[in-house]
Amino acid sequence: MRALWPLLLFALAALWPGAAIHGAEPAGPEGDLRLAPSCHATSGSRENLVAMLAGHTAWNCDNIETDITPSRVLLSWDIGPGREDAAAPTHFVTRRAEMGRLQVTGIAGGKVLPVSTYHLDDFSYAGIEGLSAIPLPENVRAAQRIVIAIDQPTSPAQIGKAALVSGDPALTTTVRRGTVLVGLIIGMLLMPFIFNLAFYRALKEPFLVWHCVSAAGMIAHLFFASGFASAMAGISTSVVSFGATATFGLMIAGATMFAHSFIEPGKLHPVLRRLLVPAAITAAVLSLLHAVFPLVWRPIQLQLYIAAFAPVVVILLLTMGDALRRKSRAAIYQAAGWGPLIAMGLVRQVSYLAPFVPPTDAMALFYMGCAFEVLATALGVADRLVLLRRQRDDARREARDMQDLSTRDALTGMLNRRAIEPRFTQLREDGFVAVAVIDIDHFKRINDRHGHQVGDEVLQACAGCLSNDDDRDVIALRLGGEEFMLLLRGPNSFERAEAMRQALTVRIARDVEALGWPVTASMGLVELPMSGFAQTSFADFYARADRLLYDAKAGGRNRTMSERLSVFEARPAVQGETVRAA
Repeated sequence: MRALWPLLLFALAALWPGAAIHGAEPAGPEGDLRLAPSCHATSGSRENLVAMLAGHTAWNCDNIETDITPSRVLLSWDIGPGREDAAAPTHFVTRRAEMGRLQVTGIAGGKVLPVSTYHLDDFSYAGIEGLSAIPLPENVRAAQRIVIAIDQPTSPAQIGKAALVSGDPALTTTVRRGTVLVGLIIGMLLMPFIFNLAFYRALKEPFLVWHCVSAAGMIAHLFFASGFASAMAGISTSVVSFGATATFGLMIAGATMFAHSFIEPGKLHPVLRRLLVPAAITAAVLSLLHAVFPLVWRPIQLQLYIAAFAPVVVILLLTMGDALRRKSRAAIYQAAGWGPLIAMGLVRQVSYLAPFVPPTDAMALFYMGCAFEVLATALGVADRLVLLRRQRDDARREARDMQDLSTRDALTGMLNRRAIEPRFTQLREDGFVAVAVIDIDHFKRINDRHGHQVGDEVLQACAGCLSNDDDRDVIALRLGGEEFMLLLRGPNSFERAEAMRQALTVRIARDVEALGWPVTASMGLVELPMSGFAQTSFADFYARADRLLYDAKAGGRNRTMSERLSVFEARPAVQGETVRAA
């Protein structure tokens, strides 16, 4: 993530006011001339241009209007005599947009020069503001007056950005730097795109898919709207114009659906969350229709198109406001990323819809917005992934806790039968060859005389005596009631189990002062080496040890009955010794 900061700083430096991406060419041999039109006029697109110029044309030289209602707009430049060739205009530059045809001519020596006709695909890349250019005919470059007629213009910026320049605009330092800038931003957008696809394979979170769609839409729109497609891939201007319009809706739709899935549950009003879906569909459909049918309502289509996006912008603003009010973490990152882009949309709407305001595409805000969006949204996604990982870890911890609760006795904290029985075969293979069942003698009398609280204290004292986490050769568990079990491995299993049984009396007397007599325990122990029968089940061992415990109690309690077997048989067969402890 730190690697994005140098790219962002580079973008801000290039986009800072005065960085010369707004059409002002740097001084020097690469571009020392940029002339705005001197006058303008309008006419029907079928009128003969040469005849118009040879006759009387009503030119307005006081104010260059950007009205595209007429079917033809004429722009005139008074070059004047005596201009040196080095400073003569060589190219016409304007905003790339759909148009009918463009005618270029000039007046030299009082005569109208032959007309040259161009179409949109004759234009070439001229800068990341969406500018395109055509070279002027050789005979027109030396004219004292140059006239350009634009038939069926579709954007006021085609007039507002119109200029004559010297030198190929695509070769200037400013345009080259802008091209590099767009390439860097596209590269920045590719990184979260790739990461999201990788993370989705593991997490399956919908917001990762929508972030990919949003990033793909922004990459595609940058690729076309900046002219990068023409500069680097040689794509025709008409295709670039179509792609810039169509992908704008895809970019907005992807970002809207990303917000729909990214803002946390409960952090956005349900009505606003539902409205985000039709807002996304509206944005995609509007852009596609405007791209496919650019000339249907040509005089007002651009204004209608921009005005139709107003509800989408309002929904996005309300979404951010409501999510921030509800303290959404996701909304904080979204607001930071969307701020410049929403500002760009508002500037465009005001400049194209409000009277007496020159139209602007606010491309500087757009590129700045892209840089901020990729950084802020990537940080937001990273923050969500960290949160999801934390939630996953908490869920696993809770599952482990629940498992511990199901495999441990609540009173004593000892393992229970459920914890040992599924693992018994593995424990046998690990060398646990002896099983002892211990039962507290006359435990019911303790409960009857002293109450269950004292009885619980006795059980807890037994647990403290039998459990020893440092001894890895003994596993102690509570089977239920006053019955406990020991699993032992290593030599002298009987002697160690017997020592623990006798120690119970001492431990209970020390820990439970309310008792008036010594508490003893009886034990049944069975030992069977692995060579005897490897697949002997827990139930087999338990049944055998429990039968020995019953014999110990029947024999007078406070004693141990044991068997040391060489092979497991269906019926008990004592091959060892019986120990009676008084």
